[in-house]
Amino acid sequence: DSSSNAVAIVGAYKADDVEADIGKAYIFVLATGSASQTAKLTAADADAGDWFGYAVSVSSRQDGSAIAVVGAYKDEERGGTSGSAYVFNIASDGTAAQTAKITASDGQGGDRLGIAVSVSCKLDGSSFALLGAFHANDRATDGGSAYIFTVASNG
Repeated sequence: DSSSNAVAIVGAYKADDVEADIGKAYIFVLATGSASQTAKLTAADADAGDWFGYAVSVSSRQDGSAIAVVGAYKDEERGGTSGSAYVFNIASDGTAAQTAKITASDGQGGDRLGIAVSVSCKLDGSSFALLGAFHANDRATDGGSAYIFTVASNG
């Protein structure tokens, strides 16, 4: 029964296939006495040097599926090293699909959103993602910020 299996995620932020330091993350399903890699995650818009996978988090849902959040704090969506995070829906069989990319609405170069990530599922299947941006300038130069995002039940 896959619904009783645990899901784990491992980041490999300096991994590269085509370009340097694109990064990857790997999903493992953990069953009694064994672990099996079920998915290799990459960003749909991956670029060299993004460091996708520097921070990773996964949370299981009651139906056996899970949600994963993967940080890419060197992503340049809103300026150099503004950072981002990616949301993946993990099916109960361990397969994965990217469902969203998160950036800060007030993000700017140097913020490094996604240097720390955490995700937690609620009983209704929805999730909250908490993302750190340790160089955001909200209250002081490089004072840092934390952002909370609600993630829909389908990822």
